[in-house]
Amino acid sequence: DLYGDRDVVGEQIRVRGIPFVVIGLLAERGTGLDAFDEDEVVFVPLKTARRRLFQVDYVQRLFIRADASANVGVVGATVAALLRGTHPTTATDAPDFRVQDQRRLVSLRETTIARLGAFQWIVASVLLTAGAAGVFALQFLSVRERQSEVGTRRAVGATRAMIFAQFVAEATVITVGGGVLGVIIGMFGVGVAGVRVSVPVAIAAFSASCIAGIAAAFEPARRAAYLPPAVAFRGQ
Repeated sequence: DLYGDRDVVGEQIRVRGIPFVVIGLLAERGTGLDAFDEDEVVFVPLKTARRRLFQVDYVQRLFIRADASANVGVVGATVAALLRGTHPTTATDAPDFRVQDQRRLVSLRETTIARLGAFQWIVASVLLTAGAAGVFALQFLSVRERQSEVGTRRAVGATRAMIFAQFVAEATVITVGGGVLGVIIGMFGVGVAGVRVSVPVAIAAFSASCIAGIAAAFEPARRAAYLPPAVAFRGQ
């Protein structure tokens, strides 16, 4: 990031004004379980860091890797026992160190993902319900305002199936058109925000909105189809 595309090995970098020579570049790892970007890290010799960067005679944090996930608890207990031997405390004093493993972070991450998933389903359900309710209200008002049209069509030979299909088709055009417009706006929004969206998820959301909107138009369309011709023709 600092030197562009050229080879950084052998280049000089300053940390707190102290010059260091780059001897290697690690592969990208991304964000870890603790939301810490592991690519924004510079590794320097331990003695140099303690004496010249931080001016301390202790190490604040150690990272230890277990050979298998099943051994994390055993490794943590062994480290805690070792530290208790080098950091003795009385029965009333609390230890001046803390041993943590990634099992807590994994559990926290899984809980967070589950809650976000549930929240996502709730929001999606509310939005689908709102969209379906809008289509239902629009079609219901359309049926009331177009009773004369329905009566005229029935008088010239239109069947109930034709009336039903007409209102469902109108709802389909409105729903699909709104879905396409929403997808276009969403693509523009994620493009501006620089967020990646899964194509299958977008297709599923579009399909669900269309199905919900069309299904919501069935009842108003059925009422229009079964409206008595004489009542419909008078527009009452």
